[in-house]
Amino acid sequence: MRMLFTFIVLILILENTLLAQEWQMPCHLSEANTKVQFEIDSTWHKIVGKVKDFSGDIWLSNSLDPKSIRARLTFPVLGFDTDNKSRDHELRHVMHVDAFPNVEYELTRVDGICSLKEFEQAKYCNITLSGNLKISGVMKEVSIPGSILFENNIYKVSGTLPISWGEYGVEDPSIFIAKLDPIAQVKFSLDIPSKALKEDHAKHT
Repeated sequence: MRMLFTFIVLILILENTLLAQEWQMPCHLSEANTKVQFEIDSTWHKIVGKVKDFSGDIWLSNSLDPKSIRARLTFPVLGFDTDNKSRDHELRHVMHVDAFPNVEYELTRVDGICSLKEFEQAKYCNITLSGNLKISGVMKEVSIPGSILFENNIYKVSGTLPISWGEYGVEDPSIFIAKLDPIAQVKFSLDIPSKALKEDHAKHT
């Protein structure tokens, strides 16, 4: 029985190691491989914005463990764009851009990552990303439900985080005739290439 248990543990370790070796990490994050947008309902319509000019990095703290994904990203408040200059100006004001020019996020843990075998079979798994989000100088722990889709030798990670911006000291920019919902939905997606994609690209260059 002990030998069987040991064998199973070794298989699991091997599967995790193989998956970790599949990913091209460390990897720099930017608009080239990552998209971040936010949505806020208002009295009149839904406001949809995007975040530009951000940067960050994603890596494995243990090169043999795919569950050891870590990341840090910095989002300049001046990069928040709702396609309306007046609204963007007000957004920066209520977020205290002069005192706190950046929103910062640190990923500290990922739960639910599938094994390499599971990815080969289902191509998809649900995950939970845990970390720290800092807005307007206020830091809070957040958990983001998300997913990983394996497609065309790319691991596509996506998720949505509802943010109660009042909890971060962001002032309510609503005016009398137009109220904003107190919850903003932040959506993100990023692509992590597999080693196979890199090798295939090398063959064709």
